[in-house]
Amino acid sequence: MQGSSGGFAAYGLNFNKQFKEKRGSFGFGAENFLFKEIVIRNEIVTPSIVQNSTSRLQNLNFKINFNYRIGKMSLDQRPKKRKSITNDDLKDGGEGQGEQGGAPTVRNR
Repeated sequence: MQGSSGGFAAYGLNFNKQFKEKRGSFGFGAENFLFKEIVIRNEIVTPSIVQNSTSRLQNLNFKINFNYRIGKMSLDQRPKKRKSITNDDLKDGGEGQGEQGGAPTVRNR
């Protein structure tokens, strides 16, 4: 089907104030506050059908946030463990493998 579809945009505005020593913050914001609703119009026109539709979105949002850090959180307190791979198996030419490299030979002592 062919036709046209209207577009829309969403927007927001946020303010944030950080407390002394950066231990917390307080903020507020609003989204889509300039218009009561968003209107989207769609039209589909084909040889057998004509369809018009209108969608109305009411997406007005207000928000308040508060963050406060209790204690000290740091990843530097613990020493990092180094991961290492110990590869102690035998490779080419190792003991018990003939020149053709088959299964190792078992020797009785």
